[in-house]
Amino acid sequence: MPMNEWLEILLAIDNAETYINELTNERYLSKLKEIGMSFDESTVVNFQNTKEKLLKKLPSDLKREYLRLMKKYKDDLIPRAIVPAREERGEGYCVGCSNRIPAEVFQRVKNHLSVDRCENCARFIFWPPLP
Repeated sequence: MPMNEWLEILLAIDNAETYINELTNERYLSKLKEIGMSFDESTVVNFQNTKEKLLKKLPSDLKREYLRLMKKYKDDLIPRAIVPAREERGEGYCVGCSNRIPAEVFQRVKNHLSVDRCENCARFIFWPPLP
C-alpha cells in the first residue's frame, strides 16, 4: 500500500478518535444541549466501529505505535497522534510540539514519500493536503 494511503488511514482513525472523545465528554455534550443540538448514541458506536475496522488495515507495528501515541497524548493540549507539518521561511515544523523538522524529513513529508515522525514528540506528521 502506498505511503499516502497509510497516512489517510491514520488520519481517519485519529479523526474518529477525536469525535468519540468529544461525543463522550459530558462538558462537551452539555454545551451541545445548551445550543439545542443532540445526537443519537449510535453515532459513537459507528465511530468506534469505523475506527476498529481501520485499525485492522494497519500493519501491526504502525497500529501499535499509533495506539501508544494516542495513550501518551490523550490529555495533551493537542490530543492527536498524527499532526500536520507547517512551513515557515522554508523550514518545516511539527504542529504537535512546534519543533523544527530536519530538512530531509520535511522533504519526504511534503512529497508524501513515507510515514515520518517528529523527532521531538514522536507524533506521525503529514503535509496537507494528501494527494
